[in-house]
Amino acid sequence: LQPSFELRFDWFSRPVAVSFPDGAVRDLRDGAELPIWERIILLHHVGSIAPVAENLDLIGFNEVPSGSFYLDAFVRRSHKPLAAFFGQRPGALLDAGELLGAVPAELGDAAVSVPVVPKVVVTAVVHAADDEFPADAKLLFPASVVSYFCTEDIAVIGGFVAGRLIRAGRQIEGMVK
Repeated sequence: LQPSFELRFDWFSRPVAVSFPDGAVRDLRDGAELPIWERIILLHHVGSIAPVAENLDLIGFNEVPSGSFYLDAFVRRSHKPLAAFFGQRPGALLDAGELLGAVPAELGDAAVSVPVVPKVVVTAVVHAADDEFPADAKLLFPASVVSYFCTEDIAVIGGFVAGRLIRAGRQIEGMVK
């Protein structure tokens, strides 16, 4: 008989638990099981937890192993939507980030560092559109992210960060109207 236990940690600033041996992944606020893609990412994460020298140097997705292979798709799913939503109003990124427990970062015209899981904080950077250049956005990861997640998982996490920031931005717009 295997003993059962659970690991508890924060996922996008919300407490979650991963139970063993069944592998259930639930939100501790309401007990609900997380959506399948989130469960997959978190199960991969707990399978990779080991002592790792933390490297907080920021890297782009193109710098993760095989990241350049997936870069076009990553840019379409994360950078472009962020630029489209926040590029005309970069300050709104700070407000949206606050809803996610992010902290402001000193990069671009606006940037926030979004806590994903312990030791993995993703920084979203927006450069506003001007007369010469269109808006641009980029996600940056701590270099040690490759110790916790494979390239595909990092790509999915980038989409989660972009999607959550945009949803938070829309939520704030709805409050203002």
